[in-house]
Amino acid sequence: MKEELSKLSHSSSTPIHSVEEQRALKSRLTFFCVAKLGETYNQLV
Repeated sequence: MKEELSKLSHSSSTPIHSVEEQRALKSRLTFFCVAKLGETYNQLV
């Protein structure tokens, strides 16, 4: 399990160092998820 995790962390081309980058990434992901949910909701209704 640990080996798989280390492989994943090494294979990631852009390692996130700073907290600001993590926050930006999270907010981008959140925005993306909300947009996707909105699309799905519009299709259902």
